Amino acid sequence: MVRRFAAYPDALRASVDIAAECTFDLGELAYQYPHERVIEGLTAHEALEQMTNDAVERMFDGDVPKPYRDQIAHELRLIADLSYAPYFLTVHAIVCSATITESGRRQL
Repeated sequence: MVRRFAAYPDALRASVDIAAECTFDLGELAYQYPHERVIEGLTAHEALEQMTNDAVERMFDGDVPKPYRDQIAHELRLIADLSYAPYFLTVHAIVCSATITESGRRQL
């Protein structure tokens, strides 16, 4: 670049200065999922954990087999690492809403 723009040393220095000011972190471009209403006093992930554990306890009458507990723990860790708890809470709200009798359906 220095050889190519030898006739314009000030422009070359200015372009380096501009480039230094134009840096950013790709993390700044990450999608920010809207906040989902959660259980009072809990983060979205804590609420998802509580709802998941409550549901599996009900499914197995309190005697959850170890492989199920291990798989749930693994998946909840992955969800936490990716910060996807609000997404799963939204899906849960949609599914619950859709299961209400005649929700969104007109009688003809």
